[in-house]
Amino acid sequence: MQPPFLPWAGFFYLLKKSNKMIFLTDVKLEKNSRQTKNFILKNNQIISLIVPVLGSRNQIINNSIIDDNQYWRKKISKTLEQTYNNHPYGKKLNENILKIINDNNINYLKDLNIQIIKTISNMLNIKTNFYMDTDYNFEGYKSEKIKNICNFFNIKNYISPIGAKNYIEKENILKKNNIEVKYIIDKPKVNYNQFRNNNDFKNNLSIVDIIANLGPEKTCVFLEKKFKFEN
Repeated sequence: MQPPFLPWAGFFYLLKKSNKMIFLTDVKLEKNSRQTKNFILKNNQIISLIVPVLGSRNQIINNSIIDDNQYWRKKISKTLEQTYNNHPYGKKLNENILKIINDNNINYLKDLNIQIIKTISNMLNIKTNFYMDTDYNFEGYKSEKIKNICNFFNIKNYISPIGAKNYIEKENILKKNNIEVKYIIDKPKVNYNQFRNNNDFKNNLSIVDIIANLGPEKTCVFLEKKFKFEN
């Protein structure tokens, strides 16, 4: 998968259920996607946190440079502090995340996102092995590329968000190559207590909102309740 910014909870459920995660960065950057933004809950309102990048819409993730001409680091840090420092586990979360966001030596989007993902994975005690596609020479597009990656690592079981099901099933490449695919789905009625949120649960936020409210241990329990594999 492409490394998203401050990923949603389902991303970490995938990591939890995987023993290998290959980051796809030799693919086109989608600027208005979760590769560069995600959502948190501030004062009962969903707001977006966005990392600006330089370059055209046709660049690949691996080459995408963060635009530090904009004061996004200070803005996001202030927002996270104001939003979560009063949450039960917010200060500890911010200590881990903000040192990455405020590291001016991190100039590439992929490095920012991957460092955050690995840090949160450590907090959640997720033991997945991480790999970079650019360390290899994987060819192909969509299912063909996934098939080549699976074959290289001798993988016969691939798990995916449900959103990819249409193209994976239509192309039918993985099935033809005896690679079993399982899709995760969200159980929307499963929720958690959001700080000062008047019983109006907001779904599909960044994992940081869950950790700030529940802490790492209970977040892992929540992930097992929130997501499941499609039957």
